[in-house]
Amino acid sequence: TRFVNLGAQINSKFWDSHPFVGVDSSCNLVLLWASDRNNPFHAVTNLENEVQQKGNSDIFYAFRINGRWSEAKILEGGNINTSDYYEVSPYISCMGVAPMLLFASNREKDYDIYYAPIELDFEKATITSIGEAKMFSKINSPGREVYSINTNSDEMFPIVSMNSSGEQFLYVSSDRFHTPAKLNKDTLIASK
Repeated sequence: TRFVNLGAQINSKFWDSHPFVGVDSSCNLVLLWASDRNNPFHAVTNLENEVQQKGNSDIFYAFRINGRWSEAKILEGGNINTSDYYEVSPYISCMGVAPMLLFASNREKDYDIYYAPIELDFEKATITSIGEAKMFSKINSPGREVYSINTNSDEMFPIVSMNSSGEQFLYVSSDRFHTPAKLNKDTLIASK
């Protein structure tokens, strides 16, 4: 096994990360990832010496049809990508039936999981938003975080899995159960 760089069609000289790869019934691929290629300088200092920040990462995609990669495109529409926040960790569930884009964004100051219905067109190599992105419900009550997808902590990297009975489960990475601890003068975070 060897690693192959996907080249300038996919990779930029900026931050490209959090890839997701889906496949259709003809073994064509769709690749989604987060990138700051459209706004790599998200923190700037104005003439009053104040630092101004804007969101810098958006979700991009490309298709590999018959062994060739399409050009990278930004995913447009449905308020999926924003100019003021970070959109990261894309994932598509139910690709062949009713595709749903899941991703994380820091629109509520912490990272939360959002979802948006999309249409995948492997012939035209396009992804079209067919509805607005919505945030899964959020619980702000300490001690009840276990019952909610989103909390006041960071939730990222959604993935859907199905068990042998056909039940679907949404898994997310979260730091909701982190425990700050002091060691000398440093603060350590231990996740559960």
